[in-house]
Amino acid sequence: MKYLLLGVFVAFASFVNLSAQESHEHEVHPHHAGIFLGGTTDTDIAFEFNFTLGIDYEYRFIHTTPNVGVGVIGEIVMAEHTEYIAALPLFVHPWQGLKVYFAPGYITASAVDHTTPTGDTPAAHKLMPQDRTLAGAESNLEENVVESNSHFFVRFGAGYDFHYQQFSITPTISADIIESTVFVVYGVGLGIGF
Repeated sequence: MKYLLLGVFVAFASFVNLSAQESHEHEVHPHHAGIFLGGTTDTDIAFEFNFTLGIDYEYRFIHTTPNVGVGVIGEIVMAEHTEYIAALPLFVHPWQGLKVYFAPGYITASAVDHTTPTGDTPAAHKLMPQDRTLAGAESNLEENVVESNSHFFVRFGAGYDFHYQQFSITPTISADIIESTVFVVYGVGLGIGF
């Protein structure tokens, strides 16, 4: 995992160097599709890192000032439980590659049964009083019951698009607010405009 993120950041640094050599003006494409590689951290539980993989699409209204766009985001958070996220963002591009966005969304997760065939819980899971995810799914380990939980949430985020021709690399950071808990989502988006 560390090597994957290191590779992404080395590619990002190389791309920024190429982008700096290009003109600051680039063609704004109305459509943008991309993938996201990063992490999600729960600010309530010891800042645990969970790998996050996503896709996104944005339609930008290029004749507005500042540019405004709407889109869709889909993510998978690989935590103790696999979590699935869908959101409908509203993007605002106030200056050059800067973008800020607001996205109402929906998250769902299913708890994983960590009991062994003898009914014991592995030692690694005994340290946590409950299995917790973004969506709040819990597993009742003693009764061997698995529950699923879903919630609506709100995401506020920002990123900066570094363009090279029709391609972009976008470091992003956002905050997901689920009930009263804040989750920080951060990483790099790789995209293409068309």
